[in-house]
Amino acid sequence: MTAADELRDRVGEKIPFRGADAVTQNDIRRKLEVFTFSCPLHDDEAAAKANGYLGVVAPVTMTPLWGLPPYWAPGQPSPYLVDGQEMTGNITDTLALPFSRSVNVSSEWQYHAPLYLGDRLQGTTTIISVEQKRTRVGTGIFLQYESEYLKVSGELVARNRNTVFNYVPDDASEPRPESGISARSQQGDRGRSPRPVDDADTGVDWNTPLEFDDVTVGAQVRGPALALTYQRMVMNIAADRMCSGIHHSAAAAHAAGLTDIIFNTRGLEALFETGLRRWMGLRGRLVQLGPFKMSASVHPGDVVQARWTVTG
Repeated sequence: MTAADELRDRVGEKIPFRGADAVTQNDIRRKLEVFTFSCPLHDDEAAAKANGYLGVVAPVTMTPLWGLPPYWAPGQPSPYLVDGQEMTGNITDTLALPFSRSVNVSSEWQYHAPLYLGDRLQGTTTIISVEQKRTRVGTGIFLQYESEYLKVSGELVARNRNTVFNYVPDDASEPRPESGISARSQQGDRGRSPRPVDDADTGVDWNTPLEFDDVTVGAQVRGPALALTYQRMVMNIAADRMCSGIHHSAAAAHAAGLTDIIFNTRGLEALFETGLRRWMGLRGRLVQLGPFKMSASVHPGDVVQARWTVTG
C-alpha cells in the first residue's frame, strides 16, 4: 500500500487537537504590530463592550494560533534534530505525506463566535478527500481537510476548509519560474530610488462608523499597503508560531523551488481582516473569509495590498 493509499484510508477520520496556550493580550499585540495596526476592539475593554462584545476580542484570523499544540512537552524527546523532519505548525505534521514538497492551495473560513482573553481552543480536523493529480509543477496529491475550533465549553468558534498540494516536482534540480504576482516590487526601476511606502496605522477615525446607507454596490475599496521585509515576514510567522522553513530560511525556500522565502497564508488572511476593519469600523463583523486560492507567492521586497468590490 502506498502512502497516498494510506491517506485515502483515513478519509473521514477525525484527528483531535488541543491548543497549547490561552488567548492573551501579548499574542494579539505581537501579531498586530507586524501590520502596524491598532484597533480599540483588540486592546480597549470599554470600547469592545460598547460595540457588542464581552471584553477585548481577538482578530478572527488569529484563531488557528490558539489551536496549535506545543512543539515540545515535558517528557518528550527533543524534536530539533539536524536531519529530522521539520515541524511546520500545521495539522499535516501529524500525517505521513508521501512527497517532498507541499504548498497551500486554497482556504475558506467561517467565524461563529468571538474569542476573548483567557479563552482556550480545542477541536478536530477531518480529512475530506485525497486526490492524485499531475500539474504543471509536478505530480502529487491534493489533500483537503476541515477543522473545527471550539472553546473548552463546546462553543463553536470557527470552521476552516483547507487544501494542500503535496507533490514531487517534475525536475527537482531546477527551480520552476513563478507566475507573476499582483504585488509590486519595492526595488524601483533601474536608476531610480525605491518609492517609500507608508502603511502605518495613522488617521483611522474609529468614532465615525460605516453606516448601511454609506455602502453602495460596485464600490471599490483598497486596504493599506504592506511593505514586506525579511524582518517583518519572520516576525509574522513568529507571532503565528508557524515555523515552516520556507517562511524564514532562504536555503529552505530555494530547496523547495522558490526564489526566496514566502509570506504565509495566515499573514494574507490578517491583511484582509485589518484592511476590512479599517473600512467597516468597530460595528462590522467578519463572518466568512474565502474561499480564496493562492495563485502566486509573495517575497521580501514586495508590497502587497488587499482590495475588494462590494457586490451586494
